[in-house]
Amino acid sequence: MQVESDKALAAKQSDFRRLMYYFAVVYIAEGLAQVNNGVISLPLTYFLEDLGWNSASISSYLSVLGLPWVVKPLYGLLSDCVPLFGYRRKSYLLLVNFLAVVAYAWLALTAAPGLMLPAMLIITIAMAASSTLCGALVVEHGRDSGNASRLCGQQALWASLARISAGFLGGLVCYLFVSPAAALHVAALISLTAPLFVVLTTGRLVSEEKTAANLQQLKRGLHGIWLAVSDRSLWGVALFLALWAFNPGFGAPLNLHMKNDLHFSKAFAGVLAGVFAGGSALGAFVYMRFLASRFTVKQLAAALIVLGAASQASFIFMQTEPVALGLQFLFGATTAMAMLNAHVIAASRCPANAEGFMYAMLISASNMSFFASQAVGGYLYEYVFQKKIDGLLLISAAITLCCLVILPFFKFESRGTTR
Repeated sequence: MQVESDKALAAKQSDFRRLMYYFAVVYIAEGLAQVNNGVISLPLTYFLEDLGWNSASISSYLSVLGLPWVVKPLYGLLSDCVPLFGYRRKSYLLLVNFLAVVAYAWLALTAAPGLMLPAMLIITIAMAASSTLCGALVVEHGRDSGNASRLCGQQALWASLARISAGFLGGLVCYLFVSPAAALHVAALISLTAPLFVVLTTGRLVSEEKTAANLQQLKRGLHGIWLAVSDRSLWGVALFLALWAFNPGFGAPLNLHMKNDLHFSKAFAGVLAGVFAGGSALGAFVYMRFLASRFTVKQLAAALIVLGAASQASFIFMQTEPVALGLQFLFGATTAMAMLNAHVIAASRCPANAEGFMYAMLISASNMSFFASQAVGGYLYEYVFQKKIDGLLLISAAITLCCLVILPFFKFESRGTTR
């Protein structure tokens, strides 16, 4: 019996190690391949600006890409209740990343905004679905074992390191290619390699037992969802995540402010993106190594709200390149710690049999709020604040501080363990 127990433990540890490796692969891919902050983000913004589009037009055009992130719960519901070729996660991960490869190949062959948008929607759907599926794996493997913070930290760390590369690559591509269309196409080809690597590694690194689609499994999944949506504390978590993510001063308005008012070069914009990602990587490491084991997620949330609001407001002092580097690094660190803490909250509150759906529901609250804030921010920057960024930055900080009001009223702790 002891030998069998030891073998079972060794098998679980081996599966967990492979999962950690897989999370490194899949979140590097997501960091490189996302449309809104991957390799293609900066070339895309400059391409659209070269067509004569203003901040409001760019924000409105890209805001449609928020929809696939808003409907993340549908991907979770589908994978929770309807296995594909016998697997709830693995087969879907292969499918959506293959679709991303095809869509990036499409994007590399066109320069018409009307034709680009469907390709970018497919890419965004693939990235959102892949993120949802990995979120379900986090809940399944981390909730009861107490490894949720390690798995969430692995996500944040490698996604941040990927964004360092994405920022530098995006800036470098814009610098090397004078034609914005050429820069866009080269960035698309670079981005294509990321989901391709996920396709090549999923079968080897993801261990999952086969399961057949049946009515009983569907009933269990729907019952788990009903229990989740009936839990008031989960809606409190969703509201908290939505408020935290509503940052109208960041995104396209801040990028255009740095380009048009501060006269930062395209190459330096890429450096800033890399510095932000470097701060994010440090923040993820600090959270995993020092904070997660010493404080509850609720205590960390309160501290990070104040720190996050302060870092947002401090951007009004950004006038020179050295100051910009420091602010971006600080903002990256605080944002990573806060979002990592939020993901641990979400993972620890999800019920059994509805892991994919409920985790995606909570994270979708954050995504929907972020994309809405980008559309609102673009309009306010262009037409209300007359292309002045300070008011938007202070609004972002004030909204973040509003998160403090929610903390006393909702249970943010885990159903089991938070660590």
